Amino acid sequence: MDKLDNLLELTNLLQEKYTKQIEVHIMENQYSPGWYWLTVHDYKATKAQAISILLKQYGLRSKDLTVFGDNVNDIKMFRLARHKIAVSNAKPELKKYATLIIGTNEEDSVVKYIMGKCELPAKSKDLTGFLNHR
Repeated sequence: MDKLDNLLELTNLLQEKYTKQIEVHIMENQYSPGWYWLTVHDYKATKAQAISILLKQYGLRSKDLTVFGDNVNDIKMFRLARHKIAVSNAKPELKKYATLIIGTNEEDSVVKYIMGKCELPAKSKDLTGFLNHR
C-alpha cells in the first residue's frame, strides 16, 4: 500500500519484467482515499481462471453463471458470465461491464440478492445472525 505515483513505477517495472507471468492491479483503498493497494499474483491465480476451471470440471455453462464484483480485479471474471452484478459502490471501470447494479456491499446487498433469488425470507433464521453479525 502506497501513494499512486510510487506504485505506478513499480507496476511498470513488474509488467516489463514478468509480462506473461503475472497479473497486477492497482486499487484505491476505499477506506483511506489517496492510498492504493498493489496486488501481484500469478496470471493463473485469478477469479476468472478459477471459474473457467470449475465450469469445465463440472460441465457448466458461462451463460448460467452469476458473478458479483466491486473492483477492477473483477473485470475478467465479469467477461465470463452472463449475469454480472456490481454493487453500487463498485469502481466505475467495473460498472460498465455490469448487467445489474445492486445496493452497496455495506448494506449486505449481495447476500440479500442471493436470498431473494433463492426465495429465502429476509429474516431467515439461518442467515439473520450472519447478516447482523457486524
